[in-house]
Amino acid sequence: TQKGSDGKSTVTQGGTDQTATLNQAGDANVSTIDQHGGQVNTFFGIPYSETAGSHEATVTQRGTNNNSDIDQNGINETATVVQKGANGVSTVAQNSGKNHDATVTQTGISDTSHVTQTGNNALATVSQSGNDDTSNVTQGGTDLTALVSQSGNGNDSTIGQTGKAGYADVRQSGDTSKSTVTQSANGTGGNHAYAKVAQSGSDQTSEVVQTANASATVTQKADNA
Repeated sequence: TQKGSDGKSTVTQGGTDQTATLNQAGDANVSTIDQHGGQVNTFFGIPYSETAGSHEATVTQRGTNNNSDIDQNGINETATVVQKGANGVSTVAQNSGKNHDATVTQTGISDTSHVTQTGNNALATVSQSGNDDTSNVTQGGTDLTALVSQSGNGNDSTIGQTGKAGYADVRQSGDTSKSTVTQSANGTGGNHAYAKVAQSGSDQTSEVVQTANASATVTQKADNA
């Protein structure tokens, strides 16, 4: 469904059980969804194909000059993008693996979100309600969770996760703060890499690097003069 002027949408599907839903209202909104099925696995050295199923992509854009791109090429992947501001950019690349889930909500002006998921069982949720916020989430392991919430202006969040059982939660409600979380632990059971960053002041900087099973909590409230 498209309402407004100069809207453009492209949907490419290959495989089975693919679902794409587009809703655009406003001017000059662009949405691209590319869904392809299956991946080749090996069993005792013999290749076999696993049929992709239940790909689901939903894009809702209200506003002006928003751009959304979703690429799904694994198995059982879900992507939901909502943009209600102006000049927003969202890319979701679910390139391989299984059971990925990405949700992006942007309601400000000139917000940018990039989510890349490979491996298995990756969950990414990005919410940006300020202006000129940027979020980059890259997940390339198993059982990874990344949560990003930015409600100020000009904030920057980068989360990079590999290994197994990584959890990162970044919340920035001030202006022009920067957070970087890098996790590469291999967790088993209740052991995992856990990072929580909360920055409510302005001009804050936080960097968390975890290469083993570890827990880190960073809280900053005052403005950095």
